[in-house]
Amino acid sequence: MRLPVEWLIEEYQMNLFVTAFQVCKNVEDAKDVVQDTFIAYYTSDLQYNDEQHIRAWLFRITVNKAKDVKKSFW
Repeated sequence: MRLPVEWLIEEYQMNLFVTAFQVCKNVEDAKDVVQDTFIAYYTSDLQYNDEQHIRAWLFRITVNKAKDVKKSFW
């Protein structure tokens, strides 16, 4: 199952931003993390069972990318 990226952005963008901001503590970094998350979804070939799996995947990728940004020197 694949959902359109446009729909996912509309549905989850703000929640993913809040999650990324809680980790990064920086607005611009959080915006970049959310954008990178949606790009990762768009470019992935993964198939999901339902919307809940997609949602969980989006949040896990967001948290991982936010942690990577926080660890980076710049």
